[in-house]
Amino acid sequence: YSEVPLGVIHQLHMNTKKEPFNHPDIRRAVHLAIDRHVIIEKAMDGLGIPCAILDPDLFGDYALPMEEVLQMPGCRRDKEEDLAEAKRLVAKHYPDGVDLVLSVRSLPTYLDHAPLVMPQLKKIGIRAKLKTWESAAGFAAWARGDFTVIGSQATAMTFMDPSAPFTLIFTTESPRNYGRLPLPDLDELYEKSLRELDEKKRIAIFHEYQRRILRGDTPAVTYGWSRTALFVAKKIKDWTRGPTVYDNTSFTNVWLDQ
Repeated sequence: YSEVPLGVIHQLHMNTKKEPFNHPDIRRAVHLAIDRHVIIEKAMDGLGIPCAILDPDLFGDYALPMEEVLQMPGCRRDKEEDLAEAKRLVAKHYPDGVDLVLSVRSLPTYLDHAPLVMPQLKKIGIRAKLKTWESAAGFAAWARGDFTVIGSQATAMTFMDPSAPFTLIFTTESPRNYGRLPLPDLDELYEKSLRELDEKKRIAIFHEYQRRILRGDTPAVTYGWSRTALFVAKKIKDWTRGPTVYDNTSFTNVWLDQ
């Protein structure tokens, strides 16, 4: 038995082309209000790394140290200051609060996350009504922008370079920049990270990239990276767990010692 990283990041996505998330203040308020620790503990059985943009167990020194991440507004355990600021930001634009629809694909993971996220948003004046989508229909809706906020969406890495989540999510043209927000500052860092060959300099670029995401304005709020409980019988031979959930799943060379 072991608890292993899956290479899967879980996030909330805000559509910046629709109210209320066309306001940067509201996007920041959601970042501050969400309690990632509660989501990891209650919806993911405690198997996860909260708030990290890069999983330190997968990406090593390229990941921002968790000691730094967990002291940041929105990521720290003590929510008192964060909630007060989030309430202020929402009230600035919506003194009576705001009603919206929170959408998820109808899969167990997302249906577990949504009931935790909705009361957290309600604390700051965002009253959410849940809408569920059949899985394929949900993906189609996300792609065409037919949502106000996606309550939870997982993204599995397809390769294990530290640029992977940034390629998939955190650039203007990323396929999972569902919020449709131009990200020119992050685009510049992304291009620098691809061109830099010196490892120490590349690590520094990725650290700055992560800080800007956590401190700045993006349309995605990261809950964290998931872990899974892995059980492998001793009689199973010639199987090695792959670096992503898509690798080593054919079991072509696996045999049983019995």
